[in-house]
Amino acid sequence: MSPSGARRLRVRLAKIFRHRSGLRLLLLSALVGVVSGCGALVFYYATNAVDHLMLGRLGHYHLPVEGEAGRIATISSLSMDVRW
Repeated sequence: MSPSGARRLRVRLAKIFRHRSGLRLLLLSALVGVVSGCGALVFYYATNAVDHLMLGRLGHYHLPVEGEAGRIATISSLSMDVRW
């Protein structure tokens, strides 16, 4: 965007925010919604990443998938060849 285009955009936004309080409230509400939605996505993916890292990589624990209800989820590093 050219400097003159950025200046025009800034002047236009300043006029909107100065004269139309209803529109200003609507724009700010939309901005808050978008920012909070992005924060929620970051939080969701961060918790999934930590879950995968702590349980899957460091703990070697894998949850059973659907259809494997009869099997017991085991920790692979503790499995033994012979049981008593």
